[in-house]
Amino acid sequence: MADDIILQVDPELLKRKSADITNKIGEIERAFGAIESRINATRGYWTGDSSEKYQKYFKDIKPDMEKVIKRLKEHPKDLLDMAGLYVEGESAASEIATALPADVIE
Repeated sequence: MADDIILQVDPELLKRKSADITNKIGEIERAFGAIESRINATRGYWTGDSSEKYQKYFKDIKPDMEKVIKRLKEHPKDLLDMAGLYVEGESAASEIATALPADVIE
């Protein structure tokens, strides 16, 4: 059954998508940093229980957000690794095909 599967992959497309994802992750990081800056800035003018609760909430979710961003950063590398494997596989197959005798099939 596995012999019936044909994968059609464009390594260049994988590389472009990896770059796109990397850029989007950068945007997410910058947005999260901007949120953090704004929350920290509220300390100068917002005090009391609600301020403390808001600050604590952000402090509590920050490690989760950092973990999510870290995990997201793994995906572009995976795409680049896959692209490299496909290029290597295609190159190896091409070398093998080139090494085959040309006069076998008439």
